Amino acid sequence: MHLTALNITDLIMGLFRGTLEVGPGDDIDTWDWAVLTGDTWKEHGAIVASFKRHLSSSIDRPPRDPSKKINSGYKAVEFLNYVYGMLPALLYGVLPEPYYGNFCKLVYGVRIICQRVITADELREAHRAFTEFVVDFEEIYVQRDASRIHFVRQCIHNLIHLCPETIRVGPLSLLAQWLMERTIGNLGEEIKQPSNPYKNLSERGLQRAQTNAAISMLNLDPPPAPPKGSVELGDGYFLLNPTARSPMKMTDAEKKAFLLYARGKEPGYLVGDKGIRVIRKGRIRLPTQQIGRTAWKEHQKSSDAPLRISRMVKDEEGNSQKDIFFGEVSYFFEAILNGESEGLAMVSLCDNPNSEILGRSRTTLWVTRLIPGQHVRCIPISVINSVVSLLPFPHIPGTLFLFEKSGP
Repeated sequence: MHLTALNITDLIMGLFRGTLEVGPGDDIDTWDWAVLTGDTWKEHGAIVASFKRHLSSSIDRPPRDPSKKINSGYKAVEFLNYVYGMLPALLYGVLPEPYYGNFCKLVYGVRIICQRVITADELREAHRAFTEFVVDFEEIYVQRDASRIHFVRQCIHNLIHLCPETIRVGPLSLLAQWLMERTIGNLGEEIKQPSNPYKNLSERGLQRAQTNAAISMLNLDPPPAPPKGSVELGDGYFLLNPTARSPMKMTDAEKKAFLLYARGKEPGYLVGDKGIRVIRKGRIRLPTQQIGRTAWKEHQKSSDAPLRISRMVKDEEGNSQKDIFFGEVSYFFEAILNGESEGLAMVSLCDNPNSEILGRSRTTLWVTRLIPGQHVRCIPISVINSVVSLLPFPHIPGTLFLFEKSGP
């Protein structure tokens, strides 16, 4: 937590803002990486704040305007989402090479190391990215200048140890300071006697450990009941209310997408004289406990409502990168195929990512276009992996960039 979310981000932002100490004989005017200064920094902060509406509701701490709040209790999770989620897009075309490419290597490694499940191949790629970042960092920033030796803080070297430590103890996001600080906070809240606080804290910790052991051994913690009015789809997926009061007739594009899917499952599927009519559902709950919503219901909200867009999803239909798609959910519904009810989603898929930007950003910046009603596909809800966010890409009007949550 402290390494990637606080120590590294403090150094990186100090460089980009030009706020690090200027050593004897050094000249800040030669710091061509210091691009977030003056009015540019204020405009940058306003853009970050404007992203809040586009972030899904699963982002419990949206980054605030860093130009106003970065020195006023900016949370570790805000730094994670801001620096590793938004900054590659905001600095594209602003931060010159080789600094931008070096920064993207850091982002690439941190995004992998923050995952709860990491494959061996991903871990090797992350270690390579961290190693290249550390070596290049000294070459491009310090440039063998003794007055800049303070740029190379201990946290830079520590990045090289993240992947080997992951092999030794497991994904670090499951072992980080988040859990310890939350536990200390919870135990502190339980203390009612002001005398002997440390003895009381120890006793509370012992009682918590005993309670957890009893729950584990005796299975005293049954799974929570499904949400009221929900439809269980299996494997942790639930269809949730709201539910449309009457059936809706599909558009031609939706009908074509549905028949393509239905006849792949049931080749003899027939359409009645009245066309295809379905009862729309407004929400789903994923195994990750994220809540996915729909354009059908979100578009009914007024433009000034405190809405967080949660209708963008990640669709994984296979094991390769080519089988991953992103899109906007129009609505959810149920259909009877081969005599069984199946939960489906009508999705407008994004275009393929801009290959030039993807290459320059070392695959950390996924920029696309999304036109609702085009590239319509009917997919089973079971292939929806997560709810994501698609934020306006400020450098190319009409485009969006992918944002996925980092950290816990």
